[in-house]
Amino acid sequence: MLGDPDRTAALARASGGLANVANSRSRIHRIFLEKVLGVHRDKDLPKFSRTTFTSWARRRGLVPDDPATGEAVLFPTCYVEHNEPEVGRDTVAVLERNGVDITCETGARPVAECQHGSQVIWTPCGNGPPRTSTGWSPT
Repeated sequence: MLGDPDRTAALARASGGLANVANSRSRIHRIFLEKVLGVHRDKDLPKFSRTTFTSWARRRGLVPDDPATGEAVLFPTCYVEHNEPEVGRDTVAVLERNGVDITCETGARPVAECQHGSQVIWTPCGNGPPRTSTGWSPT
């Protein structure tokens, strides 16, 4: 469960905020998390956002079919995607304010840049093989 942040966040969002309340206020729930998942009952847990960064970026038209169309591509981390999308929104605002043409990639994290920086190899936030924006994947 904890190893799949996309699924965990989707379930938390489906709870209509109940997950955030339980994680922050319910002692019984925290003891359950400690016994079942090994999360210490006093550990601060991040809150889940009601909407994702990607849903905001789509509404703004920042998620094209080909992310290579922008001058810069923003890869939101799982934390920005599900817990603090305002960090991603602020990043977009700073880049746009400085005249950078930006696009956003969905569900991916950058791994490494290719030799000339023309492609970025990325892996899906959940599971899946690494690939580039041109569709290459290792065999």
